[in-house]
Amino acid sequence: MTAWSDGGGKVKAALRPQRGAEKVARFLAAVIAQPMDDPRVHVVDVNGRPGLLLTVAGRPDTVACAEIEDGRITEIRIIRNPEKLRHLPPP
Repeated sequence: MTAWSDGGGKVKAALRPQRGAEKVARFLAAVIAQPMDDPRVHVVDVNGRPGLLLTVAGRPDTVACAEIEDGRITEIRIIRNPEKLRHLPPP
């Protein structure tokens, strides 16, 4: 399993891909442990696939989607770069 994240140098994200289920889990746990004002998770369409949108204080904060092969998650892609999320309408 590999997780990629894009913060655009503006928000917290991994600088390199995280490889291996244990490293990915630690990375995701660290991301969600950050204090957030009114966090909400929404199921959304991400390039024709199901994904998750995290909003904080009503604004898009993170979009994530996963690649699944043979019933297992093989890749997680996380976009946190505010420039790439600003076009999203409020849920």
